[in-house]
Amino acid sequence: MSLTKASTKDHSKIAAWTFKVTFQPSMQFHADGFDLVHVGKWRQFDGIVGAVLEVDSKEGAQGYFRYDDPRIVIHFDKVSNWKSVSVDSTAPCRQRPVLQAAYIPAGVPWWIIGNAKRRFSHLNIYMHKDRLTRYLSPALGKSAALAAIKRPIDLDEPGSLMTLAKLLSDEISMPTHHPLHAENLVGSIITGLLHITVPEPDVSPRKLTPGQLDKIFACFEPGRTQRVPVPEMASIVGMSESWFSQLFKNTTGTRPLEWQRIRKIDDVKTMLRDTDLPLAEIAYELGFTDQSHMTKAFKQLVGMGPAAWRLSQK
Repeated sequence: MSLTKASTKDHSKIAAWTFKVTFQPSMQFHADGFDLVHVGKWRQFDGIVGAVLEVDSKEGAQGYFRYDDPRIVIHFDKVSNWKSVSVDSTAPCRQRPVLQAAYIPAGVPWWIIGNAKRRFSHLNIYMHKDRLTRYLSPALGKSAALAAIKRPIDLDEPGSLMTLAKLLSDEISMPTHHPLHAENLVGSIITGLLHITVPEPDVSPRKLTPGQLDKIFACFEPGRTQRVPVPEMASIVGMSESWFSQLFKNTTGTRPLEWQRIRKIDDVKTMLRDTDLPLAEIAYELGFTDQSHMTKAFKQLVGMGPAAWRLSQK
C-alpha cells in the first residue's frame, strides 16, 4: 500500500490493519474531517479484503481516494441528503448525492464532501483486479469481463444487495462460517452491483454434426435393402435411441424410420426413371415384400402409383 497526504491519525490506523494482510490495496488519499470511531473490523479472502468501518463526519469534511484496484462501498445508512460525491477520472467536476452502494473501478478517483455532521457505517470490499477478472471471465468471457470492471456504478436503492452486505458485515465482524460462505456473499454482491445478468438461452435446436451424419449414412451401403433399426443407428454415434431420434429429426426434418422410407421411395423413383424394369422386379430389387407393397408405400408419399409417376416423367 502506498499512502499519500494522510492528514489524520485515524488514517494511520487504516494503514495499520491493511498492512496485516497479504493483499494490500494500493491507494492514495487525503481526508479532513472524517474520523474513525474505531480501527474497524476486516477479513481477508482470496484476493479480497472486506472491512467494516464506522466514521464520524464533520460538517465540511472533504476526502479524496484513489485505489489501484477496484472496490465496492456500501453504506448502511442513507447518506444522500448530507454528502455529495464525484466519481471521475479527471477532476471533481460532477457533484451529486452519495448513493448507498457504489462500485469504483481501479484508478478512478473518488471525491467526497460532507455537508453535515453525522456518524455513519459502511462496508468496503477491496478486490485485486486480476481476481475480479478471473471471477467474471468464465461467465462473461475475458473481454466482456474487462469491460464490465471499468464502468463506475452506484445505486440509491440497493434492495437485496443491502441484505447481502449486512450478512457479509456480520461475517467479517464475527466469523461463524467457512471463508467460502463470505466469498460467495462477495460474489453475489459483485454480480448484483455490476448487473451481471443471465445470458439469453440458446434456443436453437441441437443437431447432429456433419461427421455424425456421415457415419450414419455410411451404413446404408449400396445394395442394402433392409431397414436399419434405430438402436443400430444410435449406437453408431454413441447416443441413446430417444436422444438420437430427436437430434436426427432436428437435422433432417424427419424421424429415422421415416427418413429411411423416403430414401427408399427415392430409390424407386430413380429406377422408374432410369430403367425399363417391370414394377415387380423393381420391388424385388429394393427389398419390398411384393409389387403391391411397393405401390402402397409409393402412393402414400407421392400421391400416385409408380406406373403413373413413370409415365409423368417421360
